[in-house]
Amino acid sequence: MTAPDVPVTATTFPFADGQYRFWLRLKQVEELERLCGVHDREGRLHPKSAITIFDSIAASFENDGAGGMTWTGFGGHLAREANEVLRLGLIGGNLGIVADEEIEVGPRRAIELLELYGYPKRPMKEVAAHAFRVLHAMIFGDPEAMQREAEAKAASSAGTGG
Repeated sequence: MTAPDVPVTATTFPFADGQYRFWLRLKQVEELERLCGVHDREGRLHPKSAITIFDSIAASFENDGAGGMTWTGFGGHLAREANEVLRLGLIGGNLGIVADEEIEVGPRRAIELLELYGYPKRPMKEVAAHAFRVLHAMIFGDPEAMQREAEAKAASSAGTGG
């Protein structure tokens, strides 16, 4: 799951029954923004920015002083938003490893996983933490992937003398 063609905006972590890759490609970001948007009185849709969704979820956590995050629950995100981030990230990532076997994760499998491991089956703080990680990778890059990329660039520079 660390193939070189996987961008730093994808992230992989244990979820549900295995290890899954989550990636919000542009198509999934646009769908997320549309699904989480609101309609005005005239029925016009006003999409909700993925950055705004990230900010709402991030406001539910604070630094614990030891390099981790603690749930405060003060964010203004909706349960549906956190679930949609995960569903769409699973579809975009399209890859899981379950019992040492690679599987594709299409829309149907993503829905099945969320029905079992999204809110309300799992606590909101757990679901929001996963959604935070997926959106963080979309915005800032996955920290582990960014580190691998930096190391590869350093090794390449060292090998070419410069």
